[in-house]
Amino acid sequence: MIAERLRDLQSQNRIVLSKYSGNVRIPFDQFVGFQGDNEFWGGGFVIEIAPQGRKYFEELERRDQYESESGSIFISCGQCNAKEIKLGQDLVSVVDKNTDHKGYFAENQNSLESLSHHIFEALDKCSGLVAVMHHRGEVQTLHGKHLRASLWIEQEVAIAAFLTQVYKKNFPIAFYVQRGIKREGVREQLRINPIEFDDESEVLANFTEQLKSGKFKPSVQV
Repeated sequence: MIAERLRDLQSQNRIVLSKYSGNVRIPFDQFVGFQGDNEFWGGGFVIEIAPQGRKYFEELERRDQYESESGSIFISCGQCNAKEIKLGQDLVSVVDKNTDHKGYFAENQNSLESLSHHIFEALDKCSGLVAVMHHRGEVQTLHGKHLRASLWIEQEVAIAAFLTQVYKKNFPIAFYVQRGIKREGVREQLRINPIEFDDESEVLANFTEQLKSGKFKPSVQV
């Protein structure tokens, strides 16, 4: 997993990988071309930040420092089409504009590494959660048919519930459900009254009002 990430950073010209063979330092691509990928990762090798990658790592450090100081608002929103992605991005902008916190919208975090190192960690450290559930089709159960929401977002809401119940995390939740979606799983047991919506603009307007009025007040990081 580490090797895969390093290869990715190398391909984006953000780091420079090389390895010594005797007293000769050989670039990653050249070494792999002659001796193979597995041979490169065996033993020591050299990692340097490339000139093109300096701004990238400086931005990561700046973002990490900012979030550790102010906390983040976790935006759990669908990404199946352009409208859903734009809503997630717009919610981030509203958070950034109206609070001292940073909006976190986990776009493209779909690998196991991303799940454990980004999604779980961000939920654990967040100062608030905004969850938006969109239609994900009709399903047939023993009790009939109903509209289902994103299972991914259902899971993120369940994780947030676990953190608040077991680890006594205290952060506000703004919960939006597209009209017609049935309450399922952990949500059936949660005392969260979702706000139903038909159009994404309703979500954005309501959450903006909640922030400005103080109804949604991010928790203070300790």
